[in-house]
Amino acid sequence: MVLNKMDEKTGGGEKENEEQPFVICVDTNFLIYIIKQKIELSSIKELFSEPVVIATVPAVIKELERLAENKGKAGIAARIALDLPLFIIKGESNAYLSPYADSALVQAVKDKLCRGVATNDKKLSKAIKEAGGIVVGVRGTRQLQRY
Repeated sequence: MVLNKMDEKTGGGEKENEEQPFVICVDTNFLIYIIKQKIELSSIKELFSEPVVIATVPAVIKELERLAENKGKAGIAARIALDLPLFIIKGESNAYLSPYADSALVQAVKDKLCRGVATNDKKLSKAIKEAGGIVVGVRGTRQLQRY
């Protein structure tokens, strides 16, 4: 259960951890949605009693970069999401290099690099629960909920 390395995207430095922090990864659709609805990313932390680290996998960053090239609300939201202070999980498994964000997020839960995933995707939510993870989603239009 040791999280070997995480890079903070904004700082670029590596951070060694002796014990596993409570990590929640975020999915692309979740980030886009909360930005459009003006929900603070840090409000995820209010759902848990322990300190939470908000992170993601490289595949989500790549998806955001592709979306950021587009015009419109999704492109603007993706550019804003790329500026958020997220940690990027660096695992030893090749699954984290997958171009498919959903696969990478499920693998991160299975490998115990994150305890759960924040997503609005029903198929991904089911896969995360089957892998033993926690799901954070949006209830209604502006309230986050832990499932």
